[in-house]
Amino acid sequence: MKQTKYKYGDSVIEFFSFDNDELQEYITKAEQAYYNSIETLDNKLAASVQLQKNPLVVQLPELFKLYDQGYTVRTDRFCNVSGGSLDITLMKPQKMIDADLALVHAHAEEAYEIFRWSKNSQETERQLAISAEKIKRDKTKALALAEQKELEAQRERALNDLRKAYAA
Repeated sequence: MKQTKYKYGDSVIEFFSFDNDELQEYITKAEQAYYNSIETLDNKLAASVQLQKNPLVVQLPELFKLYDQGYTVRTDRFCNVSGGSLDITLMKPQKMIDADLALVHAHAEEAYEIFRWSKNSQETERQLAISAEKIKRDKTKALALAEQKELEAQRERALNDLRKAYAA
């Protein structure tokens, strides 16, 4: 397991320890999202790039340049030539995908650590509330017991006073 920026033991207790299977689920979901998404200005981590420019004569040189860099046409995605423009989705070269996947994995690991921290924080708060409630119940019980003993002592003193007064 890698060292994280989250430190357990001070204000948050680690009830739910690192689970490699959970981490792998996060990584798998992140990889699926990566392979299924298309690169945009907001999302640079995607295996595919959509080429959609007008006119076709401007787009073709860019398409050839990308093809020379190792991009391939995604045959499983929509592809159309319409009104002098080409709408095509390209797959990045494997070398670029491998570099992106390292980032995807790092983001997934960070998301998993955030999830664990949140889950452990919530459980810590829940356990603190349970402990506080138990302390409150124990204190109430102790007070009730002390009050009961005091009442018994008062009754015994009153009974002794009555015995003295009527014994003579």
